[in-house]
Amino acid sequence: EALQLSSNIYMIKLAMMIGGQMTYEENDRLSIDNNTINIIRDYLAQFGLGTTTGIDLPVESAGFSPESDQLVSALDLSYGQFDLYTPLQLGQYAATIANGGIRYAPRLVKEIRGTDANGELGSVKSSNETEILNVVPIDEAAMERIHEGMRQVSHTLDGTARYLFMNYPIEVGSKTGTAEAFYSGPIQYAQNQPVTNATYVGFAPFDDPEIAISVVIPYLEEENWGRESTRVAHQVMNAYFEMQAETSETIET
Repeated sequence: EALQLSSNIYMIKLAMMIGGQMTYEENDRLSIDNNTINIIRDYLAQFGLGTTTGIDLPVESAGFSPESDQLVSALDLSYGQFDLYTPLQLGQYAATIANGGIRYAPRLVKEIRGTDANGELGSVKSSNETEILNVVPIDEAAMERIHEGMRQVSHTLDGTARYLFMNYPIEVGSKTGTAEAFYSGPIQYAQNQPVTNATYVGFAPFDDPEIAISVVIPYLEEENWGRESTRVAHQVMNAYFEMQAETSETIET
């Protein structure tokens, strides 16, 4: 339900437990371990967040993990309001969850081929082998619980992606995000104005995933609920599965 409802409080309580604080009273002091933020970052990195993805490009961003000596920063991090991630990292994160915890390096190029004597596609000259970066040491039942939470995001009345996926013909695992931020783009008069960054990660079909995607739409109006990222994800899913259906019909014909 914490995933279904996108509960910040649930994630904050988890972060406190990771830091050794099991209870909290109103107006009490935060007394988590000083290293809590790094412990959480280590876990996130196993899924591809805050670290390089291993893509076959000479340079990539590892996102942004600011330094902080404030204990509360670990709580902010737990629900997505501190570190910054690239769309590629979010895509790898979604794929790692979808396949049960195996983090693969993304590939833009599968293989390079030559040309035969007739000018047609020739033999393989080199190939980009599949690379497993790490396997997340997570109990299978725990991963299934995460999957079910993401299914509920899409296909239950309280799910945050229900507006577009509730009655979708293919079951989808989703997680939406609406992060509070400040504008830092090219428009000078809008600098530092409060904005919302809308994000979505997901995979489908739920029982046998073929596609994992991430969507990031920055600089929306502050009061925006972030459905635009889910709308884009819906369009991407439509395009993918329509293409798959057309390909299947061609093969059968």
